[in-house]
Amino acid sequence: MDHACRVTLPGGLFVDGNVKREVWLRPLTGHLELRLAELAAAQANSPSKISALLDSAIVRDEECPEGGLASNLCVADRQYLMLTLARMLGGDHRWLTAQCERCDAPFDIEIALPALPVQLAGEGYPFATTRVRDADVVLRVPTGDDQERVANAVSEQAALQSLVESCVVRVNGSAPPPSFLESCTPRDIDEMEAALEAVAPSLGTTMSVVCPECGAEQLMGLDPYAMAGVSGEQLLGELHTLASRYHWGEEAILSLNRSRRLFYLRLIERDRGLAS
Repeated sequence: MDHACRVTLPGGLFVDGNVKREVWLRPLTGHLELRLAELAAAQANSPSKISALLDSAIVRDEECPEGGLASNLCVADRQYLMLTLARMLGGDHRWLTAQCERCDAPFDIEIALPALPVQLAGEGYPFATTRVRDADVVLRVPTGDDQERVANAVSEQAALQSLVESCVVRVNGSAPPPSFLESCTPRDIDEMEAALEAVAPSLGTTMSVVCPECGAEQLMGLDPYAMAGVSGEQLLGELHTLASRYHWGEEAILSLNRSRRLFYLRLIERDRGLAS
C-alpha cells in the first residue's frame, strides 16, 4: 500500500473542545514492520511501546496536540488502529489457535477482522457525568497515557487510585479535592466505571467458539495488539536478500514502502526461476 490510509476512529481525539475522528496512517515501511516484530517478540505489550509504535504510524497535522498523539487516544481507538495495521499487513483474515477448556485439544479458528464488533462512542464523549455520594462528578474516558500510568503502578490498589485520579476531572464543578479521591469506595468506583462505559467506544475482543473434538462451546479472547505481529526473522531475511542482490544498506531497505519491497523480492524470485 503506497498511499496513506484514512481511518475513522470509533472514539476520536479530543482537541480544543472538538472530537477529531479521522486520522491517517503512513504507508507501511520496514521500519514500522520491525517495530511490530519487536512488539510481538516482547514479553508484554506495554502501553508505552504501543504509543511509540502508533506515533510512528500516524500522520500528524496542525490539529494534533503537542507531544505524543497516541497516548491521548482512548483504549478502543488504540486497539482499532492496531487492527487496521494488521489488515494493512496481512489482509482481513487470521487463523488463531485455541485450546479447549474441556478436553484440552488444540484447534484452529479463522477470524475475520472486519467482522469484529465495534461500538462507537456515546453522546458526550470523551466525558461522562454521574452522581456519587451527592456529588456531581465529571469523568474522562481513559487514554493511553492513563494506561501507561497504571502499568507503572506498584500494586493493584495504586493502579486503581492512579486511574481514578486521572479520570475524575470535576466534582461539583471544580477540580476534585483529595478528600473525594481518597474516600472513593468500591461501589463509587463501580458507578463511575458504569458511567464511562456508557460513553466509551469499545471493540469486541471475545468470541464464542466450539471445540471440533468435544463440541464444547466457550469464549475465546482476542488480543488486538497481537494481530499485527509480524515475523522479525522473515523481515530480516528479506533485508538480507535485497542487500545481497542490490547492495543496499539496511536503512535504505527499511525505508522502502512495503509494497515496493515485496515487488523487488518478487523480481528476485522471478530471476531465480528463469535461471534454474
